[in-house]
Amino acid sequence: MLQWPAMSRIFEATIDADGNIRLLEPVQLPSERRALVTILEEEPAGQNGEASQPRNGEELVAYWKKEGLIGTRPDISASQKHTRRIRRQAERRG
Repeated sequence: MLQWPAMSRIFEATIDADGNIRLLEPVQLPSERRALVTILEEEPAGQNGEASQPRNGEELVAYWKKEGLIGTRPDISASQKHTRRIRRQAERRG
């Protein structure tokens, strides 16, 4: 019976039709390790011209800029103040 290791880490990877596995980020290990592979039915992000999902704040802001989502509301000069106002309005409705 397979037992779950006491300390494990999960890394995203893709596997091609020939079974070659490519990790999406570098992995540093002190020595060789076993790995369990779970194959999902969905295609990886980035297929068919689709962009992969941002993994951190910097990538998220770059995505927003690329999609033209930053600076699209010149009527909002103070975003935090605007957000607080909308939140208060929503709380009053509940």
